Amino acid sequence: MRGRNWLHVRVWLCIPWKMVGRGVGYSADRKTSVIALGVTVQSAPVSVRERLATPEAEVPRVISELCSFPHLLEAAVLSTCNRLELYLVGATFHRAVREAEEWLCRASGLPLEELRPHLFLLRDGDAVEHLLRVASGLESAVLGEGQVLSQ
Repeated sequence: MRGRNWLHVRVWLCIPWKMVGRGVGYSADRKTSVIALGVTVQSAPVSVRERLATPEAEVPRVISELCSFPHLLEAAVLSTCNRLELYLVGATFHRAVREAEEWLCRASGLPLEELRPHLFLLRDGDAVEHLLRVASGLESAVLGEGQVLSQ
């Protein structure tokens, strides 16, 4: 449309083939959790964020690794200079968080005792609200900055 600016966002998601291939889907009686887990400029020093930095070319591999865990059903990854955030759908909240923390420890080379104080963790509605705040620039170092959307 003329006179309008459109914004295109690339999102990396996974739905494991084991779920699609067997016809297993989500049902009302299946309790899943939406999880946001990661580090930000507010929660972690540069030294920790650098260890978790993920180049765009590596994101599909990261998602594949995350979705290979039995309790992580879906994943999306946001990696910028100021944050690494994992947006996950977990079959069970606590086990999914434990598996995601395990991946973060492996990726950073840090033991969980050193990494955990720098992690943020949000669940369900709070995780979705955080994702929308990040996408709209409300969580950026400069309010309203569009860098996240372009990445």
